[in-house]
Amino acid sequence: MGNKKYSSYDEIDRELEMLKIEREISYQKASLSVQQFKENLFPTKQISYLSWLNKNVLSGLAGTVFKAALPFILQWILNRKRGN
Repeated sequence: MGNKKYSSYDEIDRELEMLKIEREISYQKASLSVQQFKENLFPTKQISYLSWLNKNVLSGLAGTVFKAALPFILQWILNRKRGN
């Protein structure tokens, strides 16, 4: 960055205002990136959905039947993919 020559204080003020706005934009971008990183690192929506699924669907008689049948279903899927 080269030395810039200003002819008035108004030019300096404008330059400082532009730099302040650029800094704020950069800060907001960094803040948004951190927020997105946190959301990707901690998938709370998926965890809350699994909790809801376990509480509402996998409880009671239907859940018991599903849990008992799950090993057989998985074994059938694995054998099917292997070609047995």
